[in-house]
Amino acid sequence: LSYDQDIRDFIPELMYEGMTIRHLLNHASGLPDYTSLMNKNWKAELKYDDPERFVSSNQDIINTLITLKPDVLFNPGEKWKYSNTGYTLLATIIERVSGEPFDQFLKRQIFNPAKMTSTSVYPYIKGKDEAMPFRVFGYDVALNGTDLIANDCNYLNPVQGDGGIYSTVGDLMKWDKILYTEALISKETREEAYTPAVLDNGDTTNYGFGWFIKKSPSGKKVVMHGGGWVGFQTRIYREIEENNLIVILTNNSSKYLYGLLDPLKNMLHNKSYSLPKLTIDEAIGQTLINKGTDVAITEYKKLKSDSPDQYSFEERHLQQLGNKLIQLDLEEDAIKIFQLNQEEYPQSINTYNILASIYWSRGDTAKVLAIYQNALSIDSTFAGVKEKVAYLDWIMLNP
Repeated sequence: LSYDQDIRDFIPELMYEGMTIRHLLNHASGLPDYTSLMNKNWKAELKYDDPERFVSSNQDIINTLITLKPDVLFNPGEKWKYSNTGYTLLATIIERVSGEPFDQFLKRQIFNPAKMTSTSVYPYIKGKDEAMPFRVFGYDVALNGTDLIANDCNYLNPVQGDGGIYSTVGDLMKWDKILYTEALISKETREEAYTPAVLDNGDTTNYGFGWFIKKSPSGKKVVMHGGGWVGFQTRIYREIEENNLIVILTNNSSKYLYGLLDPLKNMLHNKSYSLPKLTIDEAIGQTLINKGTDVAITEYKKLKSDSPDQYSFEERHLQQLGNKLIQLDLEEDAIKIFQLNQEEYPQSINTYNILASIYWSRGDTAKVLAIYQNALSIDSTFAGVKEKVAYLDWIMLNP
């Protein structure tokens, strides 16, 4: 096969025209996100971790695309947009061309030659498994800061190509080292993978084949990637002109992974660094559970006044705290946190929409109307709010 072959040479049942393997590799296909499509259309009445909802293979994704026939987001080659869908199709192409399952192909072609003995494409199994006795499990830390909550199971876990590989720091170091050789692929192929894609209009992206392409603190070439699923988040950062490697693997739903890479890079280059700020939702979450929401809000305001440089007070952190409270069926506490977020970020329509959705679910149309009227009084340009107010006014007049 070649990079510029039409994907329908291998997956003829798909309806998309003019889409090549290169488009998939470069994230320039325009394919819609399969996770959103599946969440809405694949046994949506069941929970994400219900065994009855689990997909069996990538073919379920393809069948969903065939059934729904969603439009492309843009013409292939026109733009860059990250697409997990594209990489699931690449895995399917590998299976169909090689005539063997994707996991076996990777084991034979990559893991075994690289001596990556602790790496596999692993089919999700809930609980302990004799085939992988030392597998770690994804989890989240409860608001009290001590209890652990399982975050390991999702009905899309069996999908391959965009994830589903379990590995170790040691094996990923082997992966890094073998990519400096021609044991797996030629130097020419490797360099092509590290070359930024060029779109149809001549614009250059910062992505090659499966690698983001950046610069190190010393200005040398870097190829890197990251990912996240359920409780897991990962980063691999390779300074390929300086032979430096950073691998970060986490399974605790950490909020700090994004902030860890920069200080580690600076350490490598003997530059000054600062550690990520603590997120405010973790700080006041423990207080909320132990002492109540009102005390937690008081603590939030005190910390913002006294320690603004120690904590991150971004809007999303309070939203995450409110979402967790909803999951714990603590809706009244969640409302107070969302109201605090609204006070702190009055120019953000997001918090108004969240509060409105809560009261809408309760059937409190008057409260929803009041929330959106308040939003308009602060910013009359909020998208769609005038229409929502007009609709709610009509409902109030025509019960």
